[in-house]
Amino acid sequence: MESGQYYRESSHIISPKVVAVQSLNNNSVWAGSVLHKSENSVFILTQSEIIKRGHRLCVHFHNRAHLEAKVLLKHDLFAILYTVGTHASCTCIELRSESFGISEALCVVPKSKTTFHIIPGSIPKPSLRAYDKNGVLSPTTDDHFIFICHHEHKTTINPAPIFHEDRTVDGFVIDSCHVPKTEKRNDANANVHKSSGGERKVDIHAKICIKASAVQILLQELLGPNWKEGLENGLNNMKMNSEKEKGYRKRNRDQVTN
Repeated sequence: MESGQYYRESSHIISPKVVAVQSLNNNSVWAGSVLHKSENSVFILTQSEIIKRGHRLCVHFHNRAHLEAKVLLKHDLFAILYTVGTHASCTCIELRSESFGISEALCVVPKSKTTFHIIPGSIPKPSLRAYDKNGVLSPTTDDHFIFICHHEHKTTINPAPIFHEDRTVDGFVIDSCHVPKTEKRNDANANVHKSSGGERKVDIHAKICIKASAVQILLQELLGPNWKEGLENGLNNMKMNSEKEKGYRKRNRDQVTN
């Protein structure tokens, strides 16, 4: 299959799996992935560090539909949101548990709250495994890999999913390797980009990613072996506690009134 056809077909399949998460307090937008769906909610994996207490959140889907979202849990690495209501045509990502090698890959990020950018790239370094002086593998170094791509606009790419050639998710972008700017556009840090306006040089961006298999292990540690069921149970418990809190506050108000 030609790369152009592959990207077009992949776009149709993977776009419903990615969302734009917006803070209504400052209008910032960042990437999110559809992690799980229930009858009443969609669970979104997204960045945690930019979610501030008290911020109102909104999730925008591939077809421009949007739903209010709230935080279910926060971790140093990511946050999981749930939507108030469900969305029929979004689809869930599949976390890849198998190993992978050097390969082509795709990344999807929001350009705005209603438009998405599919970024083709490759995985030149499938593992960042490192060993100590005694030859012992450092425990978590095999959990990460490098994805390289090029994009011309400034984009909030963390924690965008990296899609394998079979459209499973290899992992998620967690950081960037910054390349010093240079006036020379024919160096190793530049790539030729062809467009209707002719050829021009654009920067190559290297992204540090965490493997989906490592994220899945973390989800199991946080939510139990069946983490999808754990998401739904966590949401149900949150709603029950919220109703109890409302009842408690109402009783207190009634006592004060009487």
